[in-house]
Amino acid sequence: MNHIKLTGIVILSFLLSACILMRPCGISAAGLDEIIEKAAFADGLILTGSGSLKWEYTRVDTTSKRYELWREDVIKSLDDDQQVVFHNTRTFDTFFAFKDNLMRCDLKSIEPDPTAKLYFRNRQMAYNGEKTDYLKLENAVEDGIISSKGAVRSENHIPVKLIDPRYNGMGIWGESVGNFLNAPYIVVDPYGTKELKGLQLIGQEPQDGIECDVISGTVEGTDVVMTMWLAASRNYRPKHIEFTTGDTKTVIHTTFKQYDGGVWFPKQITKKTYYINENSDSLELETVSMIIVSDDYEINIDVSDSVFEIVYPAGLLVYDERIGKAVTK
Repeated sequence: MNHIKLTGIVILSFLLSACILMRPCGISAAGLDEIIEKAAFADGLILTGSGSLKWEYTRVDTTSKRYELWREDVIKSLDDDQQVVFHNTRTFDTFFAFKDNLMRCDLKSIEPDPTAKLYFRNRQMAYNGEKTDYLKLENAVEDGIISSKGAVRSENHIPVKLIDPRYNGMGIWGESVGNFLNAPYIVVDPYGTKELKGLQLIGQEPQDGIECDVISGTVEGTDVVMTMWLAASRNYRPKHIEFTTGDTKTVIHTTFKQYDGGVWFPKQITKKTYYINENSDSLELETVSMIIVSDDYEINIDVSDSVFEIVYPAGLLVYDERIGKAVTK
């Protein structure tokens, strides 16, 4: 896939807009240390959660050369007998629960197979700290016959990057805010795991009318810049994140709901990805994904350990990768 670099005009425009909008903080490194300390304390305020949410995805760019190249790359990666369905829109109605690192995720959707036949799909995943139970139930919309598949995997296979509101709403790139700011390492394709260097508190700027401390750094050995807007009034959670490379930009924006005890949890997390149009040097919107947390989502409640175990249909043959064979439930 071709990579397009930002022109000097685009970079200059970005820097000028930052200078105009952002108020210099005039705060020493001690100010950043204080933010990290307060963020680390707030990281421990929410221990459990349970309820429903919705995940929505839209591929906005479906006509560009970049999109066609992406499709070609996907098809080339498949075996000759494999087929693929390209989803330009997807919606999952989701149940998501957590207790520390234990997680339960049930995804329900209606999706077509390669022949365009519609299926109800219910994917259930439960991670108990040692293994992931997986159960897939599906049936064709037109006939209602249910098929079941099950597996046990040795690691956490829940798609936390997509579904977990804590990944970029409560935390940053899957890390708690305090831990990330203390040791900011991030996986950057195609560079691998890299350190975010020169982390600085560069100013204050509101997001949605909420005052935020703005912290920025550059990923070592790359042109990647990451900037975070942390809202003190929201327990120093990331209100806004921008991740910019030479030819792409990712923007993550979060709204919050206040719960008992003065703690805040994400209400909606919107992630947008952009790329630089090689003809106009302008940013083009590529994808939009959203996690929408229901009004009845509960936090800091008692969540039974049984939630993090899947109850398989009696007699189902389940492949357990830990022992390398299938067992009958």
